[in-house]
Amino acid sequence: TSAGEGRPAVFVQGIDLAGNIGSSTVYPLVTRFGLPPSFATFSATPIRAKIGTLVVLKFTASETLRATPTLMVGNQAASFVSVSGLVYTFTVTINGSAGEGAPNVVAQGVDLDGRVGSSTANPLVTDFTQPAFAGFIASPSLAKIGTPVTLTLMASEPLTGTPTLTVGNQAATFVSTVDTTQTFTITIGNGAGEGTPSVVASGMDLVGNVGTSTATPLMTDFTAPAPPTVDPPISPT
Repeated sequence: TSAGEGRPAVFVQGIDLAGNIGSSTVYPLVTRFGLPPSFATFSATPIRAKIGTLVVLKFTASETLRATPTLMVGNQAASFVSVSGLVYTFTVTINGSAGEGAPNVVAQGVDLDGRVGSSTANPLVTDFTQPAFAGFIASPSLAKIGTPVTLTLMASEPLTGTPTLTVGNQAATFVSTVDTTQTFTITIGNGAGEGTPSVVASGMDLVGNVGTSTATPLMTDFTAPAPPTVDPPISPT
């Protein structure tokens, strides 16, 4: 570093055969002792992804690079698309190697002086898990034809759109969502089936994973009680 950063003077001095002394100063060299390149302003579009989602990633280099940088999403390599000034664009179709959650997105590059630099950010959330439903409750829990029943259940995560619920082969009507609690109503018909019909909930999470869960919180009874059997009197002998 004693040479100095920038374009240091190179001083040359010599003596000829007659003893004359001569010198020259030239500037043939450019030196740079600064920091290695770094990367910032990472962005991901979309910011949430499931397996198979195509994600566009952008970031900005701190200086001009010698060659195209690399970009990793977890353990999955992204593909270079373009550069505009110092802004680089990559794409990746998410697979299991990216990792679930908030994977490290790591950019690495080499500047014009050969210094290697890397930066890490977390602009993306990945979700590979289907939503599930639990805590099914039917009120009342015993129903006949024509009985109005309220069904509540809880989703394992926030959903997008309206979930669906069927009781046997009969669709229930969505009422509301409060946090992750879903409420439906149904007036029992023949389509529900008699006995302990399967109550099936289905919904989609924020990245498009679809999940389904089944429970049997309800009993249906469509059969009227039979009249009692009375044995005839015993005839006297």
